[in-house]
Amino acid sequence: MENIEISVIVPVYNVEYYIHNCVKSILNQTFKDFELLLIDDGSTDNSGKICDRYAKRYSTVKVFHKVNGGLSDARNYGMKLAKGKYFVFIDSDDFVELNYLEVLFNLVKKYNVQMACLNSVREYKSDFNLVGKYIDSNNIEGVIDKKKALKKMLIRDGFGVNAWAKIYSKKLFKDVEYPKGKLYEDLQTVPYLVAKCDKVAFSSLKLYHYVKRNNSILNRQLTNTDLTLISYLSILGEYLEKNFPDLIEAFEYRYVSDVLKVLINRAVFLENYHEVLERIFMQNVIFWKNANFNVFLSKREKIQIYVAKNFPRLYKNIIKIVIYSIKVKNNYKS
Repeated sequence: MENIEISVIVPVYNVEYYIHNCVKSILNQTFKDFELLLIDDGSTDNSGKICDRYAKRYSTVKVFHKVNGGLSDARNYGMKLAKGKYFVFIDSDDFVELNYLEVLFNLVKKYNVQMACLNSVREYKSDFNLVGKYIDSNNIEGVIDKKKALKKMLIRDGFGVNAWAKIYSKKLFKDVEYPKGKLYEDLQTVPYLVAKCDKVAFSSLKLYHYVKRNNSILNRQLTNTDLTLISYLSILGEYLEKNFPDLIEAFEYRYVSDVLKVLINRAVFLENYHEVLERIFMQNVIFWKNANFNVFLSKREKIQIYVAKNFPRLYKNIIKIVIYSIKVKNNYKS
């Protein structure tokens, strides 16, 4: 298996109840010229043993056990061991349709590109019960240049910043690694990989199932580490201003909407909420001033920003009510 086409890299950490579904969906692919690398990132449950059993049964599967270093470290570890000409990343609690690899591989070959992507179905689960679903809306069939691809990514037009639902030429990762021990690792990697391409191919097929468990976004407490999102976005903004100045308005949309949804809306449960908000609004002030004129921001988002900036106590209470309502609704469904 020295000249294989695709290396499928799956970081594994404490997913004993989900790993079977993930691995089976990969092993049953219509496309056969691939290796499956299961990177056990120091699991403390039975995940590592389950991976070993698959490796004994299937020659396609290779298992590597390592000390826990996080998602980025596991991906980097897998890339160093991979023998394929192309990389595909799949999270260990997700699963893919049977023609997933075939469609991605055909895209890069048909259009002679180094990256291709398709749509995903995002499933939100409480325990093992489905409580919500979101389907990506990209309707492009074909290829676009990297500037248009970056714009689609920035304004969330059916092209996510996530590592999954994509295929990459191994050559793109020359001198590129996922940042070890950092949150928002895809934001620090994928846009720069797109910028290294001439073109990116797209398919509107919905073949990747992203599974989000236990409403973790709503439940996880905001920490100071989360606030590093601002610095990562700022670095991306500087890069785009230098290399793609036409995309600054699209980037400002991404900055404001990400900070609003990921940070501000989750900060409402902090005792120092007002202090955190002040810190957020004091950084990249011009983006917040421009928000009301940004063509990519919806009227609803502009109202949210206005209320959060000028009436923080009211905004805090509104978001608390919304989050509580979502939790009650999800608990009712489950």
